[in-house]
Amino acid sequence: MTLTRKISSLLAGIGMLAAASGSAVAQDKTVKVGLLTDYSGVFAQLAKDIEDAWMLALEQRGGKVAGYTVEIIKEDSENNPQAGVQKANKLIKSDNVAIFGGTISSGVGIALAGVADKEKTPFVAGFAIADALTGKFCSPYVARTSFSANALQAATGAYWAKKGVKTAVFMGPDYAAGQAMLAGFKNGFEAAGGKVVEEILTPFTKTKDWGPSLLKAQQTGAEIIYTFYAGAEAVQFVKQHAAFGMKDSMPLRGAMWIYDESLWDAMGGAQIGGIHVTNYTNALETPAAKAFQDAFKAKYGRLPVASNAMGYTNAVAIFDGLAKAIEDNGGNLPEDKAKIISALASLKLDNDPRGPVSFNSSNNAIQQELYMVQIVDGPNGPHQELIDTLPYGEDLPGCKM
Repeated sequence: MTLTRKISSLLAGIGMLAAASGSAVAQDKTVKVGLLTDYSGVFAQLAKDIEDAWMLALEQRGGKVAGYTVEIIKEDSENNPQAGVQKANKLIKSDNVAIFGGTISSGVGIALAGVADKEKTPFVAGFAIADALTGKFCSPYVARTSFSANALQAATGAYWAKKGVKTAVFMGPDYAAGQAMLAGFKNGFEAAGGKVVEEILTPFTKTKDWGPSLLKAQQTGAEIIYTFYAGAEAVQFVKQHAAFGMKDSMPLRGAMWIYDESLWDAMGGAQIGGIHVTNYTNALETPAAKAFQDAFKAKYGRLPVASNAMGYTNAVAIFDGLAKAIEDNGGNLPEDKAKIISALASLKLDNDPRGPVSFNSSNNAIQQELYMVQIVDGPNGPHQELIDTLPYGEDLPGCKM
């Protein structure tokens, strides 16, 4: 072999190695996504519900979005805004996530919206319901896949007033979400002709005995107690309300958290007969709901609950929004991460288990139909029955993106 041929052969070999190396790099593209939620404290079960749904959604996509392998980095916001901000900054500055979501606490969610806007890194609230998230603190870097307190509770308040309920006592935890739920319910209930005769807000995570508050409610003579409690607080409140003999004389009404299916065993039957509004129920018989139920049961050996469905919507919006942003940018992550939220907010999730959902273009907040359900006992144990549907309410004004 001549020297010229040897050099040509060597150069060809180097070229092949470079091409192979470039191909490997192209095939090994990774996008990091943060799952920042309240793993410890009163919302621990909800956090696990979200994580389970995220893992299912990722598995259904083969662990990839638009050719990128998804690496999920989990952090505990500890139901604490300060801790949430610290963890979000770690995800953004140390882990280099493209987007993060999952948050439950409204107080944490509002703090994270500020971080997202400042650091120009997308945040998608999966559970947080404070109106300010997609109102006062709205941002091109923030979206919400849950709902706003006003939209959910105003719709529900109007529903009960139109059903003939004239008086109600509101009871809930004294923090951002509880206050927002109270305001939303009162807006809808009183606009439709009802009257909130007493507002009782209890110290969040510190209340163990609701006896004095229940007695105060009882003394008003109101027709219902409308409530917002979640997790361990929901268990204790439902049980103490039943122990007071108030299930028939002053029944509880509320949103899905007060009668979360994951809490039924702990409630010991006190939940039977409970009626509440939800954005998902296993009583739905749509093809999308059935497919979700089958997939979830195949992976986890149980049927999903509403918090699983909310976590699933959160994950699907994040993963599919990322995929669309990458595809719209020629197969690469956009440098301007606001484009990720824009892509996400343009999605029409017609096959979501919660029913067709879409986003308001004005504030990147989700819209969907709502469901009124009752817990009944049957041969196979307690289950939900769908008793009515109701239209989604309106987000409060105030978003100026």
